[in-house]
Amino acid sequence: MEFDHEYFKPQNDEEKLIVKKVFESFGKFKTALVILSGISSFCSITVPLFYKTNQGLPVQSWYPFNIEVSPQYELAYVHQGLAMFFISGLNIFTDTLVAGVCTFVGLQCDLLCQRARNLAGDELKFVECVKHHYTILSFLETVNMVFGRVYFAQIFASTCAICMGLFLLTLADPSSFQFFFLIVYQLCIGNLLLVPCWFASEMTVKSQNIPKAAYECDWVNSSKIFKKKLLFFIHRSQKPIKLYALDYFEITVETFGKIVRTSLSYFAVLRNLTEEETT
Repeated sequence: MEFDHEYFKPQNDEEKLIVKKVFESFGKFKTALVILSGISSFCSITVPLFYKTNQGLPVQSWYPFNIEVSPQYELAYVHQGLAMFFISGLNIFTDTLVAGVCTFVGLQCDLLCQRARNLAGDELKFVECVKHHYTILSFLETVNMVFGRVYFAQIFASTCAICMGLFLLTLADPSSFQFFFLIVYQLCIGNLLLVPCWFASEMTVKSQNIPKAAYECDWVNSSKIFKKKLLFFIHRSQKPIKLYALDYFEITVETFGKIVRTSLSYFAVLRNLTEEETT
């Protein structure tokens, strides 16, 4: 499925204005996300230069050489800095890609709603709307096939990361660099999950406007055949468009809340077990 399909292109000035507003809004979000990611990575890398840790590195790790002397220390520091920027960029790229796809599908729902409202009993326009809706569903099916497994694994890994990060926060000294690093890490993991869940939810909400828009067209004076076809289309489009993680659960804001609650539950269990062992 291609992004430049004929049904996906704006057909008049009003639709071009809708596309422009959506793309401008997404562009601002993408820029803000990249800036925040760069700032968090920069702070995580540079803080150890001013706040000495056990190893003097952003992340405690093992190297097959002595990192306490120069130039091995500088090499290890550069290695960790580049790795953190690379991982951060990769995560931002993945989130932006999924958010962009959801924004694109949501935009197509907006265009379809605009076209459905202007049907006015036109059989040819109605057929085009049905084909447009089918094309959107086919496109989303491809998206689910590509990203379903990826986000199933990411959600599982992020749940474990949030749980363990919270546990490590209870053990870290609030005045230490490790505590600061864990706070930034938790915020990044939360953002990594929230972005696709938020945009997927927005996409679903926009898809729910399709049957409403179809009902708002001037169908009263149309033929009985057109009314029957319109009724079938409204019934068919009432099923919301959703993004799934391996067909097991939906990627929505509600799912994000469940992930956070699950992580907190596991964190509470882990902390209780630790307290029982120490007493």
